[in-house]
Amino acid sequence: MLDQRQRLNLLLAALPGLLIMLFAWHLASQRALDEAMREGRHRLDMHAANLAATLDQYRYLPYVLSLNHDVLALLDAPADAARRDLVNRYLDDVNTRSHTAALFVTNADGKALASSNWRSPYSFVGNSYAFRPYFLDARAGQPGRFYGIGTTSRDPGYFLSWPIRKLDGNVIGVAVVKVSLSPLEAAWRKGGEAILVSDRHGVAFLSAMPEWKFSSWQPLPGAVQSQLIRTRQYEGATLHPMPLQPRQAGWLLPLDAPALLGGRFLRLDHALPDSGWTLSLLLDMRAWRDGLLTQLAAALASYLALLALWHYRRQRWRRLTEQLAARQALQQAHDNLERKVAERTGELASANQRLSAEIAERQRTEDNLRATRSQLAEASKLAAMGQMAAGIAHEVNQPLSALRTFTENAGTLLERGQPERVADNLQQILQLVDRMAHITGDLKTFARRNRAEQGRADIAAALRGSLRLLEPELSAAGIRASLQLAPDCPPVPGDMTGLEQVFTNLISNALAALRGQPNAVIHFRLECTEGEAVLQVTDNGPGFAETDLPHLFEPFFTTKPRGYGLGLGLAIVQEIMAQSGGDIRAANLPAGGACFTLRWPLKAPHEHH
Repeated sequence: MLDQRQRLNLLLAALPGLLIMLFAWHLASQRALDEAMREGRHRLDMHAANLAATLDQYRYLPYVLSLNHDVLALLDAPADAARRDLVNRYLDDVNTRSHTAALFVTNADGKALASSNWRSPYSFVGNSYAFRPYFLDARAGQPGRFYGIGTTSRDPGYFLSWPIRKLDGNVIGVAVVKVSLSPLEAAWRKGGEAILVSDRHGVAFLSAMPEWKFSSWQPLPGAVQSQLIRTRQYEGATLHPMPLQPRQAGWLLPLDAPALLGGRFLRLDHALPDSGWTLSLLLDMRAWRDGLLTQLAAALASYLALLALWHYRRQRWRRLTEQLAARQALQQAHDNLERKVAERTGELASANQRLSAEIAERQRTEDNLRATRSQLAEASKLAAMGQMAAGIAHEVNQPLSALRTFTENAGTLLERGQPERVADNLQQILQLVDRMAHITGDLKTFARRNRAEQGRADIAAALRGSLRLLEPELSAAGIRASLQLAPDCPPVPGDMTGLEQVFTNLISNALAALRGQPNAVIHFRLECTEGEAVLQVTDNGPGFAETDLPHLFEPFFTTKPRGYGLGLGLAIVQEIMAQSGGDIRAANLPAGGACFTLRWPLKAPHEHH
């Protein structure tokens, strides 16, 4: 049995170890939690990118429908049964090819004149959708986006709309595309992900967990409930509170679960600013907590066993010390001799160890230098390949989408026996193919850093061409383009496709910065002197952070949110300008907004007087 003093000593010896173990467990649990959150953020970013890609791939489809000649003819003569039948079949064919849920066209009052499901018992033809927000947005001249339950089919879907205009600009109808997001939910369930998407009011309308669908994070105010009833967004669905309750910041617990330490789920959110939605991933942390508790129990048991062994050895050592007290003087002399020998031996060993360490360090330095040279060479190759691949994806996306649309229209016109209208489609296709060929050629030039043969290009013509290409997006965002171009400006070194790439990138960047800004405008001012042409591109957006200005033209540097760009646009612009002998500078305007200044010599770099 231990006396009181021995028990006190044992407790004092155990206390520091226990404190160290608790501190180590705290650090380990925090590190494990950080790792779980990093992994969860990565998975959440992947799901957000997949959702954005799923929604964006149909963004241009209602715009394409609004350009169809048969659709315009039906809106001019809505009572013409033959034209209605022709448009119904056209929408049915496009719906089958694009794998959408439904396509339909309404007049300016919201009445559906034609639909891809015209042969279905749940046909949209004849129904009024004037109360839907996507119709009201398009009727006002803006593209619309809306998620809700179908009032006719009772199937939920994502609706995209586009105004159909006459030549004078008046809106005479609306083209609508309905996309089913059920395959996305099925993929989440198959992957075992606890993921959901909620609208700006906190109502979860997409979920991998059926019991979480059409539930809200907080009680809905009366005004929101009235709006949902008016728009019939979730008609037929019973909205209920989310079956999870908050425990701590970011932690959630099922309502029917006991109050554990902390929460069972850790909620991670990813905002989708274009739609106002929030993508949430709920990480089930039970396995993480159980594993840490198991580790703590095992470590505690091991520590107590070591403490008991230490106490036994200490007691035994005390007894041996008492028995050897008579021989202490002789042992001390022997120990002194041993210490001196050990010191000398240690000095020799230390010297030998330092010499060996210096030799090993020199060898490692040489090995590192050789490895670094090899890695730099490989990284250079990979960087060029990455820039080429990412550049192609960045630049050809819009021409490729338009190319598919014109090709499908050409096939439809041939089936209808209208070859004279096919010629226009084919001419557009040829122009798009030439544009993509120039783009890929320029991107290979950028990756290889070889200077291509230079021609002459008209700045004003290239600028107007880029504005025509991006006019739908500018119009949809409510952004106005202002031109102040000097007349009779001579052509500059370069080619039209390269200049269009430069202007398309600058306009796209300005469009992204100005989206949502009131009275947004992009101003272009071109001046020509005897020696050079100068173009200033300014906007009234937020401008750049001062710390970002030195890095704007570096490859893969971007100020956009994650998932909204690769950071190659301005690097390509700088390369094209350098190949033509010009340069580009970026700055902030004193009154606010961004300014790009482009300069070209009016003689090619290889020309001499």
